[in-house]
Amino acid sequence: MKNLGKNSPSSESPSNSSKKKEVLRLASVSKIYKMGPSTIRALDGANLVIYEGEMLCIVGPSGSGKSTLLHIMGLLDTPTSGERYIDGIETTKMNERDQARVRGKKIGFVFQKFNLIPSLTALENVELPLVLSNGYNNRKEKAKKVLQLLDMGNRLDHYPSQLSGGQVQRVAIARALVNEPDVILADEPTGNLDSKTGKEVLEILSQLNKQGKTIVIITHDESISKIVERVVRIRDGKIIES
Repeated sequence: MKNLGKNSPSSESPSNSSKKKEVLRLASVSKIYKMGPSTIRALDGANLVIYEGEMLCIVGPSGSGKSTLLHIMGLLDTPTSGERYIDGIETTKMNERDQARVRGKKIGFVFQKFNLIPSLTALENVELPLVLSNGYNNRKEKAKKVLQLLDMGNRLDHYPSQLSGGQVQRVAIARALVNEPDVILADEPTGNLDSKTGKEVLEILSQLNKQGKTIVIITHDESISKIVERVVRIRDGKIIES
């Protein structure tokens, strides 16, 4: 994978976090769902700080609250209580339009099921966030450049059904990168891939981190914890190690 060229790697160690810029902070965040007479506390007073240039994973078993945490970090959902800061700005009281604006500018998503649109080519899928943000000129050229950086320049006109699993995930990563977000949230990015292709995808994420991108991997796969700087563990809606 070629160098993205926007950011250079941080020279600070993860342990020297006091000198690093906070890009995302959750303060006493809870999420409660009502299901008939039952109350489900999907998150319970979660506190988490993510620093610029980190690569970390959030690990927990099924039902631990990982997905809820992802949705709140990515401004896809709003906490029942607590505060969420993006680049120091409190966002929980923003209206949906303002949250969508922040999300589109600051956060890129890579999903386990890829979430590409089958009727769009690789290039069109990557171009889509630029179309939705309505703030970029030369959208096609920008999308093409990012795909080329991920060694997908010879697959621009291919549809998702014409690509391998690894190639589809590369397109999904390109889509996450095209708006030049501050943070990439990767939700089980290797979950639908064979072990060899999964390692290739993790290597791409690692290379992006070395180029300065902040990477957060949400996973149940303990082996991923061996390749990241920091491991955050969640169980029963509580962050038990960070």
